[in-house]
Amino acid sequence: MPISDKKIYDLYIAARGSAALAVGVKLGLFDALRTPLKADALAERFSLHPRGMNAILKSLSAADVLIFEQDSQTYALTEEAQVYLLKDSDLDISGLIEMEFHHFLTPEKLLAAAQHNAPSIYDNAGSDVWEQHQKDPAQAQRFTRAMHAISAKPAEVLAQQSFWNDIGKVLDVGAGSGALSIAALKEHSHLHSGLMDLSEICEIARLYVHKAGVEERCEFHSLNMFQDPFPQGYDAVLFSQILHDWNPKQGRLLLSKALKTLPSGGRILIHEKLTEPSRNHGPLANALVNLDMLVWTEGQQYSVELFSEMFKDLGIEDFEVIPTVGYWSCVVAYKS
Repeated sequence: MPISDKKIYDLYIAARGSAALAVGVKLGLFDALRTPLKADALAERFSLHPRGMNAILKSLSAADVLIFEQDSQTYALTEEAQVYLLKDSDLDISGLIEMEFHHFLTPEKLLAAAQHNAPSIYDNAGSDVWEQHQKDPAQAQRFTRAMHAISAKPAEVLAQQSFWNDIGKVLDVGAGSGALSIAALKEHSHLHSGLMDLSEICEIARLYVHKAGVEERCEFHSLNMFQDPFPQGYDAVLFSQILHDWNPKQGRLLLSKALKTLPSGGRILIHEKLTEPSRNHGPLANALVNLDMLVWTEGQQYSVELFSEMFKDLGIEDFEVIPTVGYWSCVVAYKS
């Protein structure tokens, strides 16, 4: 039997699916399909040619994002689409998906980043993403909204972990919208959180915190995590999707600063999508995020093995890995 090309072809063609999904989000297709509709009605609604509308709908139904009812010739939402693609859902990730229109990972950008070992996502090749966000509030808001979208469900599950019962105050480093802290504060009435980020991002986070109604147990630290000392008085430090933005040397620096600010017995919480060298660096979704890190940042996705080496260098002897939801895990390291 000849060797099938299916795996290679599926990988090649996958980008078409993300493009169709992004178009659906941009149009407002999923909100329109709260009630099942036919393709011609959707084409008219969005001022698209029927041929184009049909191509998009067929792609999304084949991808199990939509359901095609052959008898009625209508399209409807799957359960997953209802949870993750409706604008009024608490777990809506459309903000993340819509970024494809602004910063789609093209082969040209990937090759440029690989050649120059520098971010290539914005027009100014090699420019620092975080400096760009400080200069452009609209970009900062769009990025923060996207990160909030991708964090909502993982934050909800992370907040259910039992270790929070032994934490009184957590410092959320690079807090972004505050999604992780908000979820933990809602779940644990005893908990207080300090949200630490650049001043522009802290102002955005205040809006999310106020909307969530947890501002009384939040404080904000407008600081640069590399240049400024970490605030004192916390018994846990949280890095959620932060270390993967930086190279291991920079990651060690951030971990050492966390250790310095923590008391004996304090915890470092690292919330990331881990890769596994023993599984060909899978899972695939986490390995592909490495490409995002290449074009956006100076970082990469971490493995347990790499964290173990870093902890050893820092004198951390005790840590555990807790799989949480989907592709996410939480690495909990203890200061002796």
